[in-house]
Amino acid sequence: MTPRGGRRLALAAWLVAVAPALGGAQTTTSEGAALLVFPKVVVDDQWDTAIQLTNTANRPARAICYYVNGALTFPDLPPGPTNPPLWTQVDFRLSLVRQQPTQWVVSRGRVVDDADQVCRAPFTTCSGSGLDPGVIPPVEGGFSGELLCYEVDASGAPWSGNALIGHATLTHRATGALLKYPAVGSVGLPSNDADGTLCLGGEASEVCPSGAEYGGCPRSWTVSHPSDFDERASDGDASATRLVVAPCTHDFVTQEPQSVQLSFLATNEFEQRFSAAARVSCWTDLVLAEVAQIFDRDVIGADWLQTEIRAAGQTPGGFRLVQQTARGAAEPARLSVVATVPPQLDAAPQADLVRVPEESVP
Repeated sequence: MTPRGGRRLALAAWLVAVAPALGGAQTTTSEGAALLVFPKVVVDDQWDTAIQLTNTANRPARAICYYVNGALTFPDLPPGPTNPPLWTQVDFRLSLVRQQPTQWVVSRGRVVDDADQVCRAPFTTCSGSGLDPGVIPPVEGGFSGELLCYEVDASGAPWSGNALIGHATLTHRATGALLKYPAVGSVGLPSNDADGTLCLGGEASEVCPSGAEYGGCPRSWTVSHPSDFDERASDGDASATRLVVAPCTHDFVTQEPQSVQLSFLATNEFEQRFSAAARVSCWTDLVLAEVAQIFDRDVIGADWLQTEIRAAGQTPGGFRLVQQTARGAAEPARLSVVATVPPQLDAAPQADLVRVPEESVP
């Protein structure tokens, strides 16, 4: 192994990863979509999140959005049957004029105010500026989860307009350090039947008589990351990789969270392979070193890994993923942020379903 003494870094790099449209899973981070997901939204005593959402079309665009809180019932205890995720939800509606961008800070929400100013430099903040998209409720502290928005027509029915694109920016309250990533969009298809069950991928069935209405969710991902170093080492050399994982199936009617069994196949630079497994319910922020010791550099004997993460066993659907890797003597005040897009390998063979209440659909 390479000595740690020569690996002191002055900066910490965070890699935030979402998927491109590869391998049949029709998701995008750079083009308009009809269903948009921000997989990591946090409001707590350390972090707050700002959402940027844009209508890319030359026509009005409307959307119904859901915040989903995947924080544990008892945050200081490990997850398990006696400590499930909260899976509480808050919904709201947006209305955007053609090519309109909008933004808000999650902890503050947004009210309708005709006196909102245009954002021009020099400025200290643009929060609340520009045309209001509608009332957006504030989110209280203790929120760790995701934001899902799907496009609707003028009547409120799901519609494959493919107009939405977005980014999320997490800000560290004490230091001002930023972490930014693009939202994951699912492309809407012409077969959308505008009912209360949104079918992501899959073939025609009793539940999805029209077949896929949106691009399928990824069932497997490949991420490249450094092996974990001990952040308590006296020389200050540290590295840690986190994965936010959220199943693509959502039932906003029964509010029952979906679970997914994950398998990990890690390959080091010597072509040696190691495996591990974990189960995720609703929404989880995993530390790879806590999933298995194979991600520890002292165990795997290598500096860099490529890990395939796959939905395993009888798991019917896919999942979304955000990768976050910190390297160096990670002082928050020196935190720097870069973004990357790792490949997804294939889509889930069965449809992921997003069920919305009947009152949301005319």
